[in-house]
Amino acid sequence: MNCTIYVRFSPRKNASKCESCEVQEAYCRQFAKQKGWNVTAVFADKAVSGTVEIDGRELHNAIFSLKKGDVLLAYRRDRFARDLIIGLEVERAVESRGASVAVVDGDVYGSDPGAVLMKQMLMVIAEYERKIISSRTGAAMRQYQREGRRMSKSCPYGWRDDPEDPRRMVRDEEQQKVIAEIVSRRKSGESYRRIANALNERGGTKATLWTADGILRVYRRAT
Repeated sequence: MNCTIYVRFSPRKNASKCESCEVQEAYCRQFAKQKGWNVTAVFADKAVSGTVEIDGRELHNAIFSLKKGDVLLAYRRDRFARDLIIGLEVERAVESRGASVAVVDGDVYGSDPGAVLMKQMLMVIAEYERKIISSRTGAAMRQYQREGRRMSKSCPYGWRDDPEDPRRMVRDEEQQKVIAEIVSRRKSGESYRRIANALNERGGTKATLWTADGILRVYRRAT
């Protein structure tokens, strides 16, 4: 049986606790050897989130390289996706090729209702873990921002470089007023698009035009 290996790694602060693409591949090769499977290709997504759609990843190429009877092998199921919908799309896409999915660590095999339920529960758990990590990271970033600590090359909207310390930033009071307005308007029920249009019509504290996504990012950082 032929086997295609897929690995994914998204670096973050606790990367030392995660398996690199190279380590994942080694585990997969060992597993394939034990099963007597012939590894025909390896596809890797480095620095890519498990929430990115299939079409935006090497995962797409891995799936469409499969032939009938092949196996798509990953170290864990959450390497395919940390989102339930995307995980189900992976399963369907692989099945449409006449192939199957296998993982080294923590998988459930079979197509009976109980096995299908367990696979979906594993996907839900992966999505939950991703949301917990995202929530903690977002909370930390907001706290650092409130403390005036720089976390990137460019200051976020509402802040500017601290002239006395390049590692820090200070509030831009004019932009802070706009942020307060965005929060107020959003909480009153206005859509992100409507807020963006209103700010663009008025002009002022931003060099480029506001978009709905830009309003959403500012709102999330502020709340």
